[in-house]
Amino acid sequence: MPVDPAAARSAKTASARVLASVLADTYMLFLKTQNFQWNVAGPECLNLHQLFARQSHALRMSLTDIAERIRTLDEHVPATHAKLKAFAMVRETEDLPDATAMVRELTVDNETLASTLRTALAAAMAGGEAVTAALLTSRLEHQERQLWIMKSMLAS
Repeated sequence: MPVDPAAARSAKTASARVLASVLADTYMLFLKTQNFQWNVAGPECLNLHQLFARQSHALRMSLTDIAERIRTLDEHVPATHAKLKAFAMVRETEDLPDATAMVRELTVDNETLASTLRTALAAAMAGGEAVTAALLTSRLEHQERQLWIMKSMLAS
């Protein structure tokens, strides 16, 4: 069965749009995690500094993959702070909470990113965008591992 070019273009545009949201939440979470890595203090400073470093590195590395997928779909990447902030559900934090509150806040933000990934994955699958779906599945798998770690740290 031949593919309708208009439908294929529409699916690519829709995939790029949801990827922009994933990119934005990933970027904002990266910035917040990096901020907390640089500023964490207290008895768990070293452990949290190392955890946040690993997490921010993984988030930073994924930004290029997501942006390149948007370009592969022949769309422009929303690559300014203002545009990313507008797309994002993850919000900046002006304050520097204590270490436990940092973990709590990052847990909530990691859950937000996981939710954004699930929404984007469903849209990619519905649009028949298998490559986009594969990228999102990989990111979601990683994100769920991060959530497990964060939630485990908060368990009493």
